[in-house]
Amino acid sequence: MQTPDETNHFLRSWSLSQGHLDFDAERLYPNDVAKLVESFPGAYVASHTSQGMGKDGDGNPVSYTTAGYALKQRGESGPVESITDCFAAYLDGKPVKASLGEPYFFMTVSMLPQALGILLGRTVGFNALGCMYMARLANLAAYSLLCWLALKNCCRYKPVFLAFMLLPLSLYMAASVSYDATLLGFYYLVASFYCKDEIRGGDIGWFIFAFIMMNLAKPYINLLWLLLPLVLPRSAWKTRWKKWQLAVTCLVGGFALGRFFDWYGTAFRYNYPYVGRQIAGAAEVPQLMGILQNPFRYASVLLGSFYENDFFIGKLGVFGALDLEIGFISCLSPLILLFATALSVHEKSSLRLTPALGLGTLSIVYIAGAATAMYITSTPVGMIRIIGLQARYFLPAF
Repeated sequence: MQTPDETNHFLRSWSLSQGHLDFDAERLYPNDVAKLVESFPGAYVASHTSQGMGKDGDGNPVSYTTAGYALKQRGESGPVESITDCFAAYLDGKPVKASLGEPYFFMTVSMLPQALGILLGRTVGFNALGCMYMARLANLAAYSLLCWLALKNCCRYKPVFLAFMLLPLSLYMAASVSYDATLLGFYYLVASFYCKDEIRGGDIGWFIFAFIMMNLAKPYINLLWLLLPLVLPRSAWKTRWKKWQLAVTCLVGGFALGRFFDWYGTAFRYNYPYVGRQIAGAAEVPQLMGILQNPFRYASVLLGSFYENDFFIGKLGVFGALDLEIGFISCLSPLILLFATALSVHEKSSLRLTPALGLGTLSIVYIAGAATAMYITSTPVGMIRIIGLQARYFLPAF
């Protein structure tokens, strides 16, 4: 599996395709699925490199390095493999070495497009590998539909929207077995409402739907997107809904459904052992207290983390947290966005200065909030940089 967390997302989607709406660690997958996961252990364009000694075809010792190549080493002394080796391992006909149970991952609604793709693949008799590609195609189709709706929706800045939609990083996530595919599409759809001349009754339903789906995938941080009623001018409001009614509906609905699915993922979870922290030294409460007690220190951590990553606008060629950067894409992507912006600079915004500044503030707060969430949950207490930040998190804010 190649994209971040794709293995767990594929496994959960497979369970959903079988009609399993609960979560049971003792429920086993078919051997073909276990063989697929065993054969493809993770991303092959990794920034972690290995060096050592091996033997050539004649048995002579040779040195090797995985730096700059699509290779992966299993363990400190395991074999160095390419993705070709993994296809060969999956198709070698040998039985799987160990059975595979359900992952520690408890999402449902956001996984439905890819689950439907797997269901279709299973129906026509595809193996697990074929079903994985069917899931990727289903997500890509859903992403394309959402992007089409967004482009149809916005009255200005279409080149900018299209440039973001077609970024290699966006397409990489869209064609993966990950809820990030549709989440990214819903981000673009919601953002398109800020570029409409008029908001009518039918627009309210679409906005609420997209807003809710965003908050099911990424709860709480996406509540910031309810700023729509506050920044659009009154002259653009052509609906019987009042602005405060839409804001309250989005706030209550997004928060309530987020809490409901948090409860659902716990109430219908069976036979899972206690799982400790994945990152040693991380602890939410002490980390949060450290931020509150010394906000200026945290501000320096935040700015330092963004500075060393080119504020992530220069890291659009890093497709996953552990991936090797593709320099050409990192250089080209900002130029594409700049060109799209130049094509749109003549288009006059319907926002006055104050609402426009408010929308810019929303982007900054969203970026800081996403980074702070990673610092609190996934970074050892007191560390001077934030672990796990990726450019894909900030595409909607950019």
